[in-house]
Amino acid sequence: MGAGVAAGGLDIANWDKLIAIVASWIISPVLGGVIAALFLMYIKRSITYKSDMIESAKKVVPLLVAFMVWAFSTYLILKGLKKIWKLDFITAGLIALAIALTVYFIVRPMVEKAHRRWKIIKMPVNVCLPFL
Repeated sequence: MGAGVAAGGLDIANWDKLIAIVASWIISPVLGGVIAALFLMYIKRSITYKSDMIESAKKVVPLLVAFMVWAFSTYLILKGLKKIWKLDFITAGLIALAIALTVYFIVRPMVEKAHRRWKIIKMPVNVCLPFL
């Protein structure tokens, strides 16, 4: 960019595009951090701060896994298949919802079975839920 501006002047650069790119470098991590903080707050309030953490986790963990599957499936359908199969967000979201519901009903019994090994202490996730 610097050589292009030096050779052709300031008008050679597409400044609107450059500003959009630089803004995405700032907005994307900030938005990711906000979403991560909201998830952490939800997990703390719905599991960690409950008197019966195991019962709370048995209810919440399958929902969180299903939500993650919905978000990732929607993204893959919209971006990964766009050259093969062009879908709008609503259709992709509904297909992803069907996938997420299927995963929910698969994960829920796995969590039920896994909870027998849990102790009422804070353990790493890979110890509590080895199938994840």
